[in-house]
Order: sequence, then structure tokens, then C-alpha cells
Amino acid sequence: MELVSETENCSAKLARDKNATEEQKKEDRKRRKIGIGETVTVTLNCKKPFLLEPKDQIQWKVIEGKELLEDGLKTEETTEKAKFRINPCASKEQIQQSGGKVAIEVETELGTALPRPIEFDVVFPEHLTAEHETLGGIVKGVPAADMGFPRDGDPAHGVSHSFSFPSILWMSVLKEFVSLKKTRGMLELPGVWRSPMQRTAFGA
Repeated sequence: MELVSETENCSAKLARDKNATEEQKKEDRKRRKIGIGETVTVTLNCKKPFLLEPKDQIQWKVIEGKELLEDGLKTEETTEKAKFRINPCASKEQIQQSGGKVAIEVETELGTALPRPIEFDVVFPEHLTAEHETLGGIVKGVPAADMGFPRDGDPAHGVSHSFSFPSILWMSVLKEFVSLKKTRGMLELPGVWRSPMQRTAFGA
């Protein structure tokens, strides 16, 4: 038996890589380092299916980092799978206090050849970067908080800004970067949000 995991979305690096293959993205979803807001599915695989019987007696348990999960651990329609989501509002302090770990174990009725618990490292975003598209080209990897965003009436007010980071609820991140100036454009979070950003989102 073994426990395998798959994140709902690939990492920000691959999400931004236009040349990334489906195979690379599939492999990336197996990673054990995850960020706040990410959803992960854990599957119990077994080459001898009879060891999983009766399947309705398969039990999942969070043995570490339970406080970091949003709504706990949920089983799928098939009990060989369980899903959890890291709370998108989890603070850096909460992650540090929990040791930055989430560990999950599984038990079966037979209790034979059970796999070791599966562990994940939970990380908090240290900074927000952006790809700043302009008529004159593109500036990559510039800390968003340091960028001079266009103001109302600025000739460049139609500029598009693209923010990418793995499955993080964007309002949670904005709290950490209150120095962001007003902007009008497009906010992109792979698999989470894609919508014209209104000035009211910044309290304007």
C-alpha cells in the first residue's frame, strides 16, 4: 500500500511557463510543498485490493497540522480518497506555530501493510511578484509592492498586470501587501480567480 497525493493546481512557476508540458504539470502536482489556499487529494493505492475491504471501514486521520485545514479532511465518494484544503486565511504565525507540517494517516479493517503517514510542508508567501506588461515591453520578477502602478488619468491606465502564485486567495494576500497602490487591470490567479479588478477591491 502507498499514499499518493495530487494538488488541484500546478505550482505558479509551471502555471506561468507557456512551454510546460502536461507531463511536467502532472509531475508537479505530486509535490509535497504546498501553499495557503491549496487543495490536495490523497489516494490510498494497493496492488492487492482485498486488503482494503471492507472499504467503508477505511479511516482517515490528520495527525499533524489539523489547525491549518479549512473544514478538516473530507473523504471522496470512494473512501480510498480524501481531500483537504489549507486555510487561505492561515497566517504566517499559525503556520510557524504548527511547525509548518500537515501529516495524514490511514487505517483499514485488516490493518495489514499499512503505509507510512504522508507529510506536507506548508509555506506562506514571502513576497508577491508581478509581470508588468507595458507598451514598451515587459518587466518580470519585480516585487509588486515596489512597482509604480498607474493612477487615474495616467496614459498607461489601461496596462494589464498579471499576478501569479499557487492557489492563494487573492484578498488574503492583499492584506499582506497593503502598500499596493490603486490600479486598474486584470488580476490572474491560476485556478482561483480571473476577473477585471475593480477599484473598490482596494478600498478606493
